Amino acid sequence: MKVFGFVLIFLSITYTVFSMELVTELKYQGFDTEKIDFDDEALGRVTLKDNSNENYSFFIEYVFGDGTDRVDAGQIKIMKNNMDFEIGRNRIGWGSGYNLNPTDIFNDIPVGSAYDPTYVKNGRDSIIGTYYTENSSIQGIYAIKDDSEKDEDYGIKYKTSFSEYDLDAVYIHKGNRSAVWGEEEKDDIIGGDISTSIPDLNYGVWIEAAYYLDKRDLVYIIGIDNYFGEKYRVMFEYLYYGLGEDKKGNYNVSRILAGFPEGKSYLMPSITYEYSEKISVTGYCYINTEDSSYLLGTTISYLYTDHIDINLMPFYADGKTGSEYGVLGESFGNIGVSFVMRVVF
Repeated sequence: MKVFGFVLIFLSITYTVFSMELVTELKYQGFDTEKIDFDDEALGRVTLKDNSNENYSFFIEYVFGDGTDRVDAGQIKIMKNNMDFEIGRNRIGWGSGYNLNPTDIFNDIPVGSAYDPTYVKNGRDSIIGTYYTENSSIQGIYAIKDDSEKDEDYGIKYKTSFSEYDLDAVYIHKGNRSAVWGEEEKDDIIGGDISTSIPDLNYGVWIEAAYYLDKRDLVYIIGIDNYFGEKYRVMFEYLYYGLGEDKKGNYNVSRILAGFPEGKSYLMPSITYEYSEKISVTGYCYINTEDSSYLLGTTISYLYTDHIDINLMPFYADGKTGSEYGVLGESFGNIGVSFVMRVVF
């Protein structure tokens, strides 16, 4: 924990001398299933940031706790006229999909994390430049080689809006990757997304797609949501994952256990009920339409105070032997639950 001590000293001095904003988050989380004994951990996240200057901003996030000691994200951002320049460990989020973003290969996240309100994606060491016009922008990203698994990635995105539509077009070079489930070869990707709303009906609609030029595979997600009765949100997404396998016998079990799709076709419905300002409940489902396996989940969030929230996330996974969510059931047990409590000050 030597790095932890050094970082705390640095943050304390910087906070005192420069009067920057300091935010601390303490998190206790646990995970329990039929086949895995209760496993828990305690983590802390310290964030130091300065947004006081209109031409410059800075932040750094440090995470520490059970077996964890790292800078999770950090950034220096320079804003000049109609240009932004960002360098650091950036959280990059391209795309409009909710459960999965086909065009976000820089900071892709496991399927299911969308329903964990405490999930925070790791940053990626990168340089980002953005040029703005009246209704459009052009953004370029260069992400350096990752020490553990990722070669360099880079891409460019053109973003514009017209009438009730937001439109993105992207080109991405994805480098070679090494992961627990094997090697992923480099590829060039073209794609984009379009989203709009139907105000009179209170509907939102989006589609996001990525085409892999070398593999000749298409990945796309289509979604629609609706808010009604002031307390309900219903959402439905369909994912076509062309990089997946046609037959369950070809599934990569390590990839499934890491939380990434292995099939080709998925239905993803959900409903959220805002019971009160303090309590919300979300029910969701992932259905692999080819092997008929499924995962049912619920997220119950309780805002105890403005600084403390409690989240309970039970799930049930089932399917035939060798099916995607059948594999999860066989490995972890059909029934499981995650618990997270956060204190922020």
